[in-house]
Amino acid sequence: MELGAGNVGNSVFKNLFELDPNLLKLFKFGAHEDYEEQQDYINHISLVIDNVTQAVNHLGDMDSLVDFLKQLGGIHIPKGVKEEDYDTLGSAIMTSLKEVLDTNFTYALERAWEVTYSKIKAGVIADNYENL
Repeated sequence: MELGAGNVGNSVFKNLFELDPNLLKLFKFGAHEDYEEQQDYINHISLVIDNVTQAVNHLGDMDSLVDFLKQLGGIHIPKGVKEEDYDTLGSAIMTSLKEVLDTNFTYALERAWEVTYSKIKAGVIADNYENL
């Protein structure tokens, strides 16, 4: 697989839906067998990539980053995303990175991604799920 934001995004979602096919039901495009061809799917990948880019842009201001991640998590609650779904997403991301980076996905890089994702997940979850 070629490295590129769209390819990585597609890989993450394919792995996410393989790990938990029920998550596909959370999306409009999930009603289609050929969901990968649906414009909503393609648009969602772009939106996710944009959100990752925004998060990276907030790295210089941790308060801003925390607010951004918390807001992002809050948007997903009414869509049916559960707290435990973020663990599945983390697994899908790690699997995709292994697939895309192959032998370049070293032990050190894997540990760094695990730490990074755990912090992102904590920010997205924040106190969004406390009163549910």
